[in-house]
Amino acid sequence: MAAGRYRGAAGNGAGSVRFRVEGSTVRGFSATVTMLCPGVTAGQLSTQAGVAAIARVRLAPDGSFVAATTAGRETSIRVHGRLAGSRLTGGRVELSVGTCTGSGTFRARRG
Repeated sequence: MAAGRYRGAAGNGAGSVRFRVEGSTVRGFSATVTMLCPGVTAGQLSTQAGVAAIARVRLAPDGSFVAATTAGRETSIRVHGRLAGSRLTGGRVELSVGTCTGSGTFRARRG
């Protein structure tokens, strides 16, 4: 696990992910997530971009991490992944804001 700033792509490359590693902690995690939202009429859906942000996540000795948090009454966030060297693998983020939900994979590199 290499300390420093990490940046990468979320989803199909349309979003971004950023965080930094300090010792055994991930700090300032932020990822863009595309969410589906139900429309006013039945069967109608719209998309909305959201940002999943978590201030601090502890790293396990093998470099893996998992975190779940809420932000306000209607927002929940879950993220997990594994740092190996200067790369993040197996990253997944889930975001729920009110009736809108979305999830996606992400990858990142130090630098």
